[in-house]
Amino acid sequence: MKKKKEADDKEQKFLRDCNKIFFNKLNNSTSNQIDLALKYLTERGYTEQQIKEFGIGFFPDYNELLEELTTAAYGYSEEDATKLITDYFKGILGNNGNDKTEESGKYRITFAWHDKNQNIKGYTVRKLSDEGQKYFNNNGFSKGGLLFNMNNIKNKRQDYLVVVEGVFDALTATYLVNDEIKSKY
Repeated sequence: MKKKKEADDKEQKFLRDCNKIFFNKLNNSTSNQIDLALKYLTERGYTEQQIKEFGIGFFPDYNELLEELTTAAYGYSEEDATKLITDYFKGILGNNGNDKTEESGKYRITFAWHDKNQNIKGYTVRKLSDEGQKYFNNNGFSKGGLLFNMNNIKNKRQDYLVVVEGVFDALTATYLVNDEIKSKY
């Protein structure tokens, strides 16, 4: 039981650290790749503030993610970081291909899935084009037992549920009904 808790705590630390890295990449960094992701989001009608409120992030290339995880801020050894990246993100990295893959075909926009206790259960990444499969999940993550964005429900009326088609729709719906957020605008 103690080993399971330690493993769960280690997993949560890693997923939360990745979430910080993804969020900071999109919201506090610049590069041609990030500019393309932000352009995609703003063309869909999202403001900079909404992108931050939604907790949207940017999935970096393997070397960037490894470098970030091994900084003093996160403190992973290169061996541990390499194993964790492979265990959780091998599929995403594989689908992102290599440097010759067009940026619009890479899965870059990240959405964290949380349980009702605010634990990160996994990630969905979205590519910047609408061709082929648009969304992809990290290794070992199944969305089957979760409803996306339910962790953000703060509405006192709990007698209804609105089901929408996609991740962006769920974020927008939550945003539009949240009085705290609406009062800021």
